[in-house]
Amino acid sequence: MANEIAPRGAIFVCTHCGKRSYDLYGDQKISRNWDVSCVLNAVLCDEKSLVMKGDLVVSADPWEESPFEDEMESQPGDSQDSTPPIGA
Repeated sequence: MANEIAPRGAIFVCTHCGKRSYDLYGDQKISRNWDVSCVLNAVLCDEKSLVMKGDLVVSADPWEESPFEDEMESQPGDSQDSTPPIGA
């Protein structure tokens, strides 16, 4: 698994503990102690959607590179699921 840098407006969030990083490996971490578990549980999220409790993320929306493209492809009645709360 190669290291990835989050695009502008996105951030990696560990779904297990709520820590944050600008890259998958934690070289540009925001939260202290980003570790291997965080790498394995990280998802790319929209930075504007983060709901914080102290320094940890408790909820966030998944990153959508082109939200307009998704709207054009969706069919009537389709629902868009958001990322479940961290630790759920």
